[in-house]
Amino acid sequence: MELRQIQYVMQLFKDSNITRASHKLFISQQGLSKSINRLEDELGFPLFERSASGVVPTEAGLSLYHYFDKVASSYQDLEQAIDDLKQKHLLKVIAYQGFALSCSKGLYPQYKELYPGSRIQYEEDDNDMIPDHLQNRKADLAFMFEPIPRILQSYQMIRRDPICAVMNRTHPLALKRRISVSDLHCQQLLLLNQLQAFNEQILKDADSQGITYAVYGSSGSSEFLPVLHTFDLIGFCPREVFRHFNFPEVVFIPLKEDAHSNYHIETHLVSLRDIIPARETQQYIDHIISQHAEDGTGREK
Repeated sequence: MELRQIQYVMQLFKDSNITRASHKLFISQQGLSKSINRLEDELGFPLFERSASGVVPTEAGLSLYHYFDKVASSYQDLEQAIDDLKQKHLLKVIAYQGFALSCSKGLYPQYKELYPGSRIQYEEDDNDMIPDHLQNRKADLAFMFEPIPRILQSYQMIRRDPICAVMNRTHPLALKRRISVSDLHCQQLLLLNQLQAFNEQILKDADSQGITYAVYGSSGSSEFLPVLHTFDLIGFCPREVFRHFNFPEVVFIPLKEDAHSNYHIETHLVSLRDIIPARETQQYIDHIISQHAEDGTGREK
């Protein structure tokens, strides 16, 4: 029996679905199924009953749940203690691509003044990769777009930005003051990878109104504006993420909201749920919370 298998079992207990559990564990469905099957063969009895609708723990599985949970939690605490000793005084922060440039001021000057001995390691990655960084101890804290996965907890909403339609100035819709969902009829769309939840929402809104559109493709942050500058497409993103990028031929037009749609996206400061933060991590959490309590706006100062 391996610790990895116990962690897989615990995730499957929580999700009761191979597809959802494998997605959260960042492994294939086949790999997860094989690992669980090997453990069951070793134990000599099944832990789950499989069906087309998902998986259900067996009586034996339920009786062992407490022990699996205890082992997984103890190992997580051990990893945290070891990591704290190795990385003492080092705060590791991950954020979605473009976050640092979208902030009106540097992320850490005031914090460094309060704690001059602190060291901070800052990285950026795609928004959907942030949970993986936190789960694998590659980061202590993260700045990420909503929605926040259940395995994470939000300490503070940093910003709430309106979503804009983005296009070349030569596009027929570029002169409009606001873009509505109905304006997307017969348009080709470019979807920004790190806004997956929003992309699903606006396409669902378009479908519900019978709007015909075509998805040209998806793009990372670095290619997003160059592609829109070159092709007759419409993309969607918060203006703040790209405010330091110089593409004068690309325009940002606010999306028009209705009674059922809220075209904003929030940025949150998050960490793994049910983890006791190290001292340096808690200091930074308290610093961010105090900044926003004084500011009272829910935005980065």
